[in-house]
Amino acid sequence: MQEAKNADPVRQREQYLEREQARLHSQMDRLLTAYQEELLTLEQLREHMPDLRKQKQAIESELQSLRTAAQDQSRCLRVLDTVTEFRRRLQGNADGLDIIARRKIIRLLVKEILVGADNIIIRHSIPLANSSPHPPDSTLPGLPGGGFSDCVRGVPGGK
Repeated sequence: MQEAKNADPVRQREQYLEREQARLHSQMDRLLTAYQEELLTLEQLREHMPDLRKQKQAIESELQSLRTAAQDQSRCLRVLDTVTEFRRRLQGNADGLDIIARRKIIRLLVKEILVGADNIIIRHSIPLANSSPHPPDSTLPGLPGGGFSDCVRGVPGGK
């Protein structure tokens, strides 16, 4: 597992950027030390530092983007796991239900059906445990972390 993690191109890029960040920090420290020991003039220091700061900021920005993308991917995987587990539990319980109980479940899940000229939009609510909050206009009271999701299907033969 660790080998696969180390072989990940995103992880390799992150490690490369961290090394570059450390190299730039070291280079900036050396310039400051050289100035303090009067090996560089103030003009020379002012000439080199802005470029190093720009490079450092670009690296920090890219690192933050990589970390944010990794968090987003992790959230998506958690949502997928939650939906898969919900579907598994629902399927296991649905096998023993009569038609009336099945209709109740559908009524709980499907909140709105919008029929357009060439598509059908089904707004449904599936409780997602430990998910991030949804926008205020889509949150349902009483559902922990739940909200509306849209399922759009084209109508066969529609234009």
